[in-house]
Amino acid sequence: MLEYYGVAEKESELQEWYDGYLFGNEEIYNPWSVINYISKGVCSTGILGEYWKE
Repeated sequence: MLEYYGVAEKESELQEWYDGYLFGNEEIYNPWSVINYISKGVCSTGILGEYWKE
């Protein structure tokens, strides 16, 4: 998804802030957090948020 929207370089920032869930050897991220990270322009503004709290 990050690659599709042209913000693949923000992957490590997203991983650090939103953490993930480990299923076996696969780390999965909350889709709501990732979608809001991209759609609210967080990746360009640098203002990270806890969207799951809203």
